[in-house]
Amino acid sequence: MTKKINKRWKLLPVLILALAIVWSPAGLSAQEQEQKEQDQEEEDREEQLLRVGSLTTMTGSFFTNMWGMNTADIDVRQLLHAYPLVNLLQDRTLVVNPVAVKEMRAYPDAEGNLVHEFTLHEDLYFSDGEPILARDYVFSVLLQYSPYIYELGGVPIRADSLHGGNAYQEEETDKLLGVHLLDDYVFSLTVTGDSYPYYYDLAYVHFRPYPLHVLAPDCEVKDSPQGAYLDGSFDLELLAETILDPETGYLSHPSVTSGPYQLTDYDPDRQMASFAINPYYKGNVHGIKPSIDRLELRALNAVEILPALKDEQIDLVNKVSDRQVRDEAKKLPGIAHSVYDREGLGFIAFLTEQERVRDVRVRQALAHLVDKERLVENFLGEYGKPVDAYYGLGQWMAKRSILDEPVWTLYPYSVEMAVPLLREAGYIYDGEGEDYIEGSGALRYKKNKEDKLEPLILRMAITEKHLAAEVLVEQLEKDLARVGGELAVDRISLPELLGIYYAQLDREYDMLFLAANFYGQFDPYYTFHTAPEYRGVLNATFIEDDDLMLAAKKMRETPSAQKELYYENWLAFQKVFTRVLPMIPLYSNSYSDFYTTRLEGYDILSHYSFADAIIEAELKEGP
Repeated sequence: MTKKINKRWKLLPVLILALAIVWSPAGLSAQEQEQKEQDQEEEDREEQLLRVGSLTTMTGSFFTNMWGMNTADIDVRQLLHAYPLVNLLQDRTLVVNPVAVKEMRAYPDAEGNLVHEFTLHEDLYFSDGEPILARDYVFSVLLQYSPYIYELGGVPIRADSLHGGNAYQEEETDKLLGVHLLDDYVFSLTVTGDSYPYYYDLAYVHFRPYPLHVLAPDCEVKDSPQGAYLDGSFDLELLAETILDPETGYLSHPSVTSGPYQLTDYDPDRQMASFAINPYYKGNVHGIKPSIDRLELRALNAVEILPALKDEQIDLVNKVSDRQVRDEAKKLPGIAHSVYDREGLGFIAFLTEQERVRDVRVRQALAHLVDKERLVENFLGEYGKPVDAYYGLGQWMAKRSILDEPVWTLYPYSVEMAVPLLREAGYIYDGEGEDYIEGSGALRYKKNKEDKLEPLILRMAITEKHLAAEVLVEQLEKDLARVGGELAVDRISLPELLGIYYAQLDREYDMLFLAANFYGQFDPYYTFHTAPEYRGVLNATFIEDDDLMLAAKKMRETPSAQKELYYENWLAFQKVFTRVLPMIPLYSNSYSDFYTTRLEGYDILSHYSFADAIIEAELKEGP
């Protein structure tokens, strides 16, 4: 009798489930009905939009660093392009990216080179639903090493780290020996043995996938004993169309991407870019996908920040430096903020090919004429500090060095210390060719190679409506005049200023006022490389000093496990930098991000950039 009762009770859930199937609306099962209700809730939910303001103007370089390192463009790239082979951690060490890479095997070949064999996960897709395969990574390498990049106005990746890279880049062969396509999801990259030691050694294989079917649609990646190559019409004409076309080119309008968001619109005139969630994005290292449906990014200047926050025209403002704006924004209701140290600095860049600033003594004299304390007080207040070398307050090396006395050359603000340097540089004449009378207030001159008098008139470009630039110029004009010089200043747009700095436009200035961040690994070797081919996007100051280049090289070649030695080499590099002075370091600072309190989980302190942090944030409904 008991057994029969038990059997009936066991059957009861089945009967209930059967009844649910019979009587659920439209003949749906309970599970199907639940899913339908969830889908309906999703449809009924108002699409979320997060409006982001950037203090840096986008230049539309949304594809690799080869066309420039504008911070706003870099943020856009972080939104659009994902699945690098290597991840940069918070402590600035590099590790293989487990989201993209299923396995990496590293082993030496017979010639002493180091082979890195990557096996990819098979669940990676571009935003158009096309699978991301090994060929897309191999294509990325072949494209970024291509000599065509120079002709397209960019700077290709340095070729000598991958085996056979130089021969490929110099068009001796169309095959790249150090790259092999082994399977749909397997490929290898071989780094030359003489590329080691290198403190950031995994950076040699730090590549992201780019869509072969978009950038070179009629080409195939093929493999041979001599390396991988592109079969098809891979030429300058093709790339000029697929990369540089102002309306559809991948540089400014990348249509198919791999990151958490995809670009839906970019208007360079209005300085606005729009993004929507990439439905094929796999997720970050924590398996998290973005929940905010759409983003809008637009340029703001400092005076626009407070009105935009008050009127709810902007939900998030990234990297705010201005002291007054930060003090006022903290008082706004419904606005939260985060503070973090900057891994970068503001500086005066010298265009050292110009005769007036080619002489290091002129550069050193100008360093003595800049009142950094006044600049920081007026622009940054408690949020910034003057810096005397090539570092940012957020770098671990800087945090450590601040505890000790500086070992590098200092240039205290002093008109008196500037005068003898100018005299040593030959500025010892007045306009009549007579001995210059110190303190006369007259313009001083030097004689050039043709024995003609040249005045100490320096041309400087700054960005429009930039408070720090105006504070600097006001002070420098007065003090340069006190020592017999004159400052001619032009106020231009940021894209134009960057075009001049990266040698994409005519360089008719002696100095530029700029600020920059150190992204990823700190490796300024090519920033100060003396070879002509690095002038522009890499060596933007055109400095030619072997000691500086070799000091950067020694830092670069520190073995990756020797952090203490790297720090010692960093100090040695700063000693040479402050003597050579290709730029005048001015200040570093903390940043503030201001955002609506409806934005929950926005943890900029634990992420590389706002573009990374926004993936894990949620935008709550509210008034």
